[in-house]
Order: sequence, then structure tokens, then C-alpha cells
Amino acid sequence: MGIQRASKAKIYESFRGGKALDAETAERLWKLWSRVEDLIDRASPFPVSLRNAILIKNLLDAIGRDGADPRVEFLPFNDGSK
Repeated sequence: MGIQRASKAKIYESFRGGKALDAETAERLWKLWSRVEDLIDRASPFPVSLRNAILIKNLLDAIGRDGADPRVEFLPFNDGSK
């Protein structure tokens, strides 16, 4: 799901000094960028490529909006209880 009113053309236009983004769209983009920065910080010292948008979206979804740690805790198959 994308951000409404944030097409590539509109974003390029706003960065070139054209028409500014509306406040709601700008805020949503800023929050998304902040989440991407957090992802990059978490991965350090390993580089993160932003070329694959679907992969980045899936990683951000795994982390969640609250910044939860996406690591999985493995439980033994047989813990001895019946």
C-alpha cells in the first residue's frame, strides 16, 4: 500500500522546487523515511540496499511500526511437558 498523493513525479517536482507536498503527505513520507533510517541503523555494520522496494517494505513490516525486534525465538520441539 502506497502513500496517496506521493507519486514519483510529485515527489521529484517538490524536490526540484516546484509545488510542495501537502502537509499530510509530507508527514507520512517523513515517518516512512524515519523507519527506513532505523532499519539501516539496526543493520549496521552491514550495508542495506534500497534497490528492492518490496524487500524493504517486508523488512519494515517485520519490524513493525513500534520498532519491535523481528528476531524469532526458537522453541524446542519437545520441552518435556505433556
